[in-house]
Amino acid sequence: MKISSGILPYPKLKEAGLNLTIATDGAASNNNLDMLEEMKTAALLQKVATMNPEMLPAEEAFQMGTLNGAKALDLNCGEIKEGAWADMILVDLNHVRLVPNHCLIQNLVYSSHASAIHTTICDGQVLMHDGKVDDEEEVKAEATRMAQMLIDKL
Repeated sequence: MKISSGILPYPKLKEAGLNLTIATDGAASNNNLDMLEEMKTAALLQKVATMNPEMLPAEEAFQMGTLNGAKALDLNCGEIKEGAWADMILVDLNHVRLVPNHCLIQNLVYSSHASAIHTTICDGQVLMHDGKVDDEEEVKAEATRMAQMLIDKL
């Protein structure tokens, strides 16, 4: 929205059978890198654009921000299965934005925030625990390297 690039024609693209994804586009064009916020924004924009409260449900927005992105980049991640990269987040289910948590995926998409993420694991290595990042400078350098690898792959 920051750069006024429009709203994805989601219904038409979904009907065409495309693998639709959600990403942050980077802080320079989007102000933050909060994937949970992106899932919420994508779902809400589709509801308003189509005037249909059932358009892009939370479960689908969640899949677009996880598994579908991995598929688009041909990466072995985005889901928990044998042989896949051990990339995951652990969420504090007692975080104020997730209580009560009767519908976990809906709460994650519509109510949560990156502050509810307790632990981040990348390729089996804990990068953040209890909201704190060990070796933050090293992590930033590795993230930069991985981002460049993905750009080069495109």
